[in-house]
Amino acid sequence: MKSPAHCENEQAVLVAVQSGDWAMPAAEPLRAHVADCAVCAEVLLVAQYFARERDAAAGEPHVPAAGLIWWKAQLRARREAVERATRPIAIAQAVTFTWVVLSLIGLLVWQWSAVARWLSESGTFRLGLRQWVTDSLSHRRYPGAICWLRPAPCYS
Repeated sequence: MKSPAHCENEQAVLVAVQSGDWAMPAAEPLRAHVADCAVCAEVLLVAQYFARERDAAAGEPHVPAAGLIWWKAQLRARREAVERATRPIAIAQAVTFTWVVLSLIGLLVWQWSAVARWLSESGTFRLGLRQWVTDSLSHRRYPGAICWLRPAPCYS
C-alpha cells in the first residue's frame, strides 16, 4: 500500500520539536502516532536535525584575538602599498619590452637584405652551429673556454 504524502499531524510534530515539548509527557500520543506514520517520522527526523544544527550555531561565535586582526590588517596594508608603488614600474617595463621587441622586428624587416648577407658571410649557414662556435671561441683566443665542445683534450 502506498503511504500518503501528507498527514494532519505533521505541523503538530514540527511545533513540538521546535518548542522543545517533544520530550514532555504531554507529547506521548504524538510520539505514538509518529511510530506508526512514515510521513510524520520523516518530519520528526528532519526537524530534530534542524533543531540540533540551530542549537550548535547558537553557541558563542569564535572571534580571533584583536592583536591578530590588527597584525593581519597591517600586513594587508603594506602588501597593498607595495603593489600600488610597483604598478607604474611594471607598466613601464611592459611598455619598454614591447617597444624593444617591435623595434627589433622593424629593424630586421627594414634591413633584412643586410642581415641575410651578414649571416651568409659569417659562415653560420655553411658551417654547423657547433663548428662555428668552436671556430669562434677557439682555445687559442680563450683558453679553456670550450673544452667540453672539443673532442681533443684542452691541456695545451
